[in-house]
Amino acid sequence: MNDEFEYYLMERSNNQNYPLLKEDGTCNYQHVKTHIENPYMTKYSYKNPVPRRVQTADYYAMPFSIVSDKIYDVLAAMNLKKVQLIPVIVTGRENELYDRHWYIHIYNRLKAMDIKKSKCNWIESIQIANPIEKLVLNREYLNTIPLKDRLVFRLIENSTKQIYHASVAEAIMATNPVGVRFIKLQTNAQNIDVYNTKRVFAV
Repeated sequence: MNDEFEYYLMERSNNQNYPLLKEDGTCNYQHVKTHIENPYMTKYSYKNPVPRRVQTADYYAMPFSIVSDKIYDVLAAMNLKKVQLIPVIVTGRENELYDRHWYIHIYNRLKAMDIKKSKCNWIESIQIANPIEKLVLNREYLNTIPLKDRLVFRLIENSTKQIYHASVAEAIMATNPVGVRFIKLQTNAQNIDVYNTKRVFAV
């Protein structure tokens, strides 16, 4: 059984053959904080420099997340709170089109970072942590929110950090996706450094 407070960061695998993506400028949904009604089909392409031996993946970072059907099927079945899966088209190096991809629009935003126990540059004027060297989640705050409402969320303190509960991370990794890894976070009741933990799911 998963720990109610076991969380992971979703990141690109440590393999330079997986390309980064860039949005073509038609629809920038990255900073929208609400549900998007009737979203346009957004287009993405490989960001330069494109790897010489480029490999397609089930997960792309940009820094937000684009996923294939394999991961989409897992997330869609969970009916996650304030998580919207928006169809996108990815254009490859030779202008080939990959249309079975999805942007994970996470507008479930929680102020869940323990600033005192994290190692970060805290910008008081705008209440943002950037950069973050070590991220510690606030267990007491999370305990005030039902687990079903915090299975996937973004940090208010740094919206590039997408947080996944262990049950979601394990369900995704059970499909053997390509190009994604989950790095374990700590809560303030544990003693785990997020960037040095032994528990990493990676493919």
